[in-house]
Amino acid sequence: MEWRCHGESVDVILEHALVRLTRWLARWRWLWLLALLVMTPFFFVGNLESGARVVPGAAANPVYEALWNLAHPVYFALLTLVWLRHWRAPAWRRWLVITLTVLVVGFLIETIQRQIGRFFSWDDIWANLVGAWCVLAFWPGNLPLRRWLQTLIRLLVLLLLLLQVSEVVLAGAEEWQLQRQLPTLNDQSRAAQLEYWSGPITPARDVSGSQGPALRASLSTARYSGVGLARLPRDWRGYEALTFRILNPDEEPLNLTLRINDWAHDRGAHAYANRFNTRLVAEPGWNQYRIDLERVRSAPTEREMDMHQIGRLGLFATELPEPRVIYLDDFRLE
Repeated sequence: MEWRCHGESVDVILEHALVRLTRWLARWRWLWLLALLVMTPFFFVGNLESGARVVPGAAANPVYEALWNLAHPVYFALLTLVWLRHWRAPAWRRWLVITLTVLVVGFLIETIQRQIGRFFSWDDIWANLVGAWCVLAFWPGNLPLRRWLQTLIRLLVLLLLLLQVSEVVLAGAEEWQLQRQLPTLNDQSRAAQLEYWSGPITPARDVSGSQGPALRASLSTARYSGVGLARLPRDWRGYEALTFRILNPDEEPLNLTLRINDWAHDRGAHAYANRFNTRLVAEPGWNQYRIDLERVRSAPTEREMDMHQIGRLGLFATELPEPRVIYLDDFRLE
């Protein structure tokens, strides 16, 4: 089966478009060379959110990161276009050599990134391959196979590319859902939103006195032990306070620290004075807290907190003499 448009199959149209693109690239060599030169350093220095990704649980803009990740297939698709235009070889050799080269280069890039404080990502390596395969599949004469098999391979690589693009759409939809659920910061009834927390946290049902499913946080004797809400509605403008509840099931009070920061904090040096910090005491039983957002806004010593770009909040204890457990509930703005 072939998809047709104006009498020509879609894959033939894409072939012709690819040829026209390479001719345009040949005419404007300085432009794609500039694009490659500009893009290359970012594999090693990262994007504006990369500083946040170095610290576990730190804030990052999921939509921005998804868009940024699309640069991987674009970059290697462009490199493959340039390579194919200047390399005459049998189709099987093109597929094999380019695939292996992209795989090795991608592996080396990710290895270097890990050595300079960033993360090794197999997803990025896969995205590199998808970009190269899209060009290989549609390059004229590069699939000397039966027509139906050519179409099948081309549909497959387009599907792989669509999955890369869909990450942007899904991230955008998720951000929209988060902002839409305000004033609730974390919908504890949704299993998917449990993943927005970092640290030793699990759902806890049937907790006496909770408004719904509570969250059980296990605190250890480490120097700092706690949990963080690393993905939450980011725009807190128009609200006056953050409210939440903590259940301390023990007979002894528990000292905790609440921290709130924006994305600017995590892009910087993560300085203590560049975020909001306050001490809390969890008495035995349920405790209700109300944090004035004006205090949060004015907390950084040399600037104001960006209430339009709140990144995360965290709760932690310091050097506990023994492990403790607390239950969290009903995080919301008012």
